Amino acid sequence: MRWWCRGALAVLSLSLIAADKKPPQQALPTLGETIEVSIVNVDVFVTDKAGRRIRGLRQDDFEIYENGVKQPLSNFAEYVSSSAPLPAARGEGGQRPGEESAPEDQRRTIVVFVERFRLPKVKADPLFGSIRKLLHESLRPGDAATIVTWHNGQLSTLQGYTDDMAALDRALDTLVKQNTAVTRDEYAETRAEADDVEDFETDAQSFARRVGGDGAVAMMREGAEDMKSINGRTDAIRARADLEAKIRSINALIRSMAGFDGKRVMLMATHRLSKLAGAEFFWANGVEETLDGVDRMELDTSRFIRSLFETANANGVAVYPMFPEGLGSVAGSVTPQGRRQRGGSAAYEYFIQDNEVPVLTEVAHHTGGTAAWGSNEAAELISSVRDDFENYYSLAYRTTPRSLDKARTIEVRTVDKERKLRVRARSQVIEKSDVTRMEDHVLASLFRPAAGATLQFAVRVGAPRANRRLPVTIRVPIAALTLLPNGPNQSGGFSVYIAWGSKIGGISDASHQRQLFHIPNADVDRAKKSYYTYEFELETVPHTERLSIGLVDEVSREYGVRVYSLRPDAQAVLQPVVNR
Repeated sequence: MRWWCRGALAVLSLSLIAADKKPPQQALPTLGETIEVSIVNVDVFVTDKAGRRIRGLRQDDFEIYENGVKQPLSNFAEYVSSSAPLPAARGEGGQRPGEESAPEDQRRTIVVFVERFRLPKVKADPLFGSIRKLLHESLRPGDAATIVTWHNGQLSTLQGYTDDMAALDRALDTLVKQNTAVTRDEYAETRAEADDVEDFETDAQSFARRVGGDGAVAMMREGAEDMKSINGRTDAIRARADLEAKIRSINALIRSMAGFDGKRVMLMATHRLSKLAGAEFFWANGVEETLDGVDRMELDTSRFIRSLFETANANGVAVYPMFPEGLGSVAGSVTPQGRRQRGGSAAYEYFIQDNEVPVLTEVAHHTGGTAAWGSNEAAELISSVRDDFENYYSLAYRTTPRSLDKARTIEVRTVDKERKLRVRARSQVIEKSDVTRMEDHVLASLFRPAAGATLQFAVRVGAPRANRRLPVTIRVPIAALTLLPNGPNQSGGFSVYIAWGSKIGGISDASHQRQLFHIPNADVDRAKKSYYTYEFELETVPHTERLSIGLVDEVSREYGVRVYSLRPDAQAVLQPVVNR
């Protein structure tokens, strides 16, 4: 059979060493019906109309609704900073709320994701200074933070997960240099190309008027407009592809936090997270009126944006998106007609703002974070994240797990209507399927060691063949797999998962293949002394750097993960990085 991974063709075969035949694909027997109950935790931030934190609320001050149905709260806690003044007593005897049983501090995990942008040093210093201050004041021993960048389709990890502040400081120093240096300005390039077209158009029209009159001039003008429209559309499609790869990589980073307990936060400084990817290039070419219905459908990013906040909600991650450049940062000022001018470029920049801000706000709203526009506002947002770490309410309710990867809406309300309190919390709960959980492990292993990986299996990678395919063989000890009685047989199953990562193109989606097997009862003892082999060929591409292979026992749900690294030319034999 064939197995297509993203960007790679894999051809697989399965053979039972103990019995030289392929096992039939039949259903596994079940262990029996079980009834499970899961706990849904929701962090809640409450402020008044002026934005001041409200402390001292109790469990009966809150209501929580799932898909419009009120849920009884099973757990409640208030987390208050040790430096924050406690509210006035509400109970008898002067006892202050939360004083009787202060909850234990939660572990903190922070992903700093920065898409390369350009800021003058006077604006960059306060912004990155606030990130440095947040990490220094919020990270404690046992917490974890990572710093990752994205630029023109390239993903780079400046520092992997660590609580080592010296290492994080070094990564932040690199981050500051990258974002205060001159980088490629795609807008300026596009505007320059449009100006060249317009200059050529002016000269051509003058020649056409002398030779063929007004009719020839009209034809020349139409041809020039078509050229600018084609340029704008080409750049916009490239921007959409970059946005798709960027969000895929952001989702993988979010999923890498799945194994961490406690509070999980992503600071996401993005250069472009738009409703219509690349629409600014139509503006830069002065042909925004040609952005018709077909173009809008092709450039619409709503599906990708939805995947971002749904991935965050499935992993309990609050996202704080920001556009640090803000207004006044775009080089190459233009008039509303797209012509270059000195001074401000308000029309173009407000177009960018209208295309970006709603998306930032949407992501923050759905995940329980806040959004910012401009370097000053972004610095204030980052400073407020520390308060979110230390001052909040934790609500929980019981539910029957569905494990269907489907979103259910959540709404948190306060009972006190007179005070008009404002509540901020994530808007969804998404219970993962077993497949999604295993994909999380495989993707997370591209960034950090997999937690809880105990299933043992061996991987052997051969030398690349002439067609640039790498032969991969997985050996699974049958004794390591759980078998269930199934009439005349013992039955079991396993699934193989694959994902890859690279600097160029970011992180792939995870894909998997499931294999069931059935062993005659008389052959079980002999089979347990042997193993299955699982073979496939992976077609390499020049930029593939890491390969993550996961194996999960379909009965016990135990799993194992192996991560391999490719040399930069992608033509060398894979070497193991982690051998768990």
